Amino acid sequence: MMVEKFYPVSEESYKEQLARLRFCEVQRRTEIAADIERAREFGDLSENAEYKAAKDDYSKNEQEIVDIQARLEKLQILKPEDIDTSVVGIGTKVLTTDMQTKIQTEYKIVTTYEVNPQFPEKISDESPKGRILLGKKVGEIARLQLANGMKKEFKIEKISK
Repeated sequence: MMVEKFYPVSEESYKEQLARLRFCEVQRRTEIAADIERAREFGDLSENAEYKAAKDDYSKNEQEIVDIQARLEKLQILKPEDIDTSVVGIGTKVLTTDMQTKIQTEYKIVTTYEVNPQFPEKISDESPKGRILLGKKVGEIARLQLANGMKKEFKIEKISK
């Protein structure tokens, strides 16, 4: 029997997923239905590009709904009081110093479901940098092996919520 894995996420992230689901189920479905109806008015559906595009949009939207529903079943809301700041873990913010450049950077460790390229300060627990930071305490050094063979070291300065 396979054990189901759950992914901790912030309440904000969970609510964003719910909002996206509702948008796809209600507003997007309504828009696409109107597009399909409009395209039907153009006549012969076998050669109707607008109809085909609307049907493709319908399929994509329905797949997104299925994907979000499946994702929501695997998400577990991580409450702030459950976040342990004695070590770097999911939900913590970690201030690091690059030992070579002395540049300090703060990251928030999140699951892959919360990573967003628009917010590079959020890093996945499964990313190379995320993996080396997990479980470290203040004062410890995290070592990252780069693809080019070089190594980077990061000192853990502070862990917070």
